[in-house]
Amino acid sequence: MASESQTELVLSFLGRHCAGRTRVEGYARALWADYQQLDIGDLGHFVAELTSGDDEKFWQRMWEMQLGSRLLRLGHSARSPAHGPDYRVEHDGRVVWIEAMSPSPKGLPEDWLSFPAPGPSRTFKTPNTEILLKWTGALKEKRAKFQGYARDRIIGPQDACVIAINGAQLTTFWKADYGVSQMPWAVEAVFPVGPLQAVFTAGKSGVTTSVSERFEIRTRNDSPVSLFSFLLPDYADISVAHLIQRAEVHSAS
Repeated sequence: MASESQTELVLSFLGRHCAGRTRVEGYARALWADYQQLDIGDLGHFVAELTSGDDEKFWQRMWEMQLGSRLLRLGHSARSPAHGPDYRVEHDGRVVWIEAMSPSPKGLPEDWLSFPAPGPSRTFKTPNTEILLKWTGALKEKRAKFQGYARDRIIGPQDACVIAINGAQLTTFWKADYGVSQMPWAVEAVFPVGPLQAVFTAGKSGVTTSVSERFEIRTRNDSPVSLFSFLLPDYADISVAHLIQRAEVHSAS
């Protein structure tokens, strides 16, 4: 449970940070009320980051509160150890560890992250590759953390591991729940599914559509990034949760 001074600090910061956005402030306050009921190993560090004024840290911690609130309301006795993954829960007698991440929008096109402004009509291209690289980067980072926790024997060989990624920071006004395959980003990040393709058959008038195969994408430096990690045996203990939650948190007023 948070101390009185920690709660005062958080609520004061939320009042300033969400000034003029009543719904957002109310939502954040409700998340904090739920979060402090959990068994948090290093609440002081969490509060320091949430109230630091750094936008990326703020939204990362907001996602952790959202996740913790959801676990609490589903009846799980979630706890967050001082050293280890973000959450530990038990389900049907099995330990489940959860690492949460809200990837930063740094590097995405400014036009994509801006709200439409009055003036001449403009067209925008969805930065599909750039967004997908954010997902693969988050997956790689959290997978490495789980490997470290396993080496430290915090995670047992029979424990399940979940990487919970919130893509809300990767878009604002524009809807981007799915990639070029029309499947969720979490699917594109771990399975070799690519753009939709149209198939024309000689002598037939019909056309069929299907999802093409895509095994890698390239970074700006032309380095390959694989898109089939869930076909590899060493990812057998990892699950990825997908969520994009834009309106309530990022643009409500």
